[in-house]
Amino acid sequence: METKKKEEIKKDLKKFSEGKEYCAKIGKAWKRGYLLYGPPGTGKSTMIAAMANFLNYDLVGEKGIVFTTNYVDKLDPALIRRGRMDKRIEMSYCCFEAFMVLAKSYLDIESHAFFAEINSLLAETNMASADVAENLMPKSDEEDADSCLKNLIEALKVAKEEARKNAEEEALLKAEEAKKKAREEAKAEKEEDKHAKQNVKDDGTSDIGVKQNGFVNKAGGGGEYLILNANGEMGN
Repeated sequence: METKKKEEIKKDLKKFSEGKEYCAKIGKAWKRGYLLYGPPGTGKSTMIAAMANFLNYDLVGEKGIVFTTNYVDKLDPALIRRGRMDKRIEMSYCCFEAFMVLAKSYLDIESHAFFAEINSLLAETNMASADVAENLMPKSDEEDADSCLKNLIEALKVAKEEARKNAEEEALLKAEEAKKKAREEAKAEKEEDKHAKQNVKDDGTSDIGVKQNGFVNKAGGGGEYLILNANGEMGN
């Protein structure tokens, strides 16, 4: 998470922790709800621990409530409205600043020749902080900072390629769906034109008949009727 966002959260927590008297003064319950949302592995559980540690108590209780979800759009709006979830905190994919913190924690380094490439890849690729950390963690005594950073670079390249393929497949699927929809619309329009022409034809021939023995056989009408002259007599 970016330093600016961390500081914003700290200020909010501090203001909340010191607001008991103010809440009592305005007649409002001294509590605050925090909604942490974002893809799996982006540090929501870690953030809860950090928030609780910052305030020196367990957030889940009367004073503070923290709710986490991977899919905020699927939640009932009434559940996360203001008053229940007062502050929303998006936990996004790992950025270079977050990577620097992880590199310091896992490898005890603050600079390296591979950092520039990693910075470029992180700007183009979505990878959760948990996955970045997993690649930075040495798996044996033989692995050092170089090998761990190489593992991360390779993982980022694989993720980037997979994202590219998924995007292409999605684009092809959308194109096929658009073509199918266009064909169906064209077919429906053709059928409508066919029916319209048939109706015009039926209407134009319904009163055209052949006079036979004082009757007119309606062509296409399926019936017949008597022809009378002006004196009410049967015509010829």
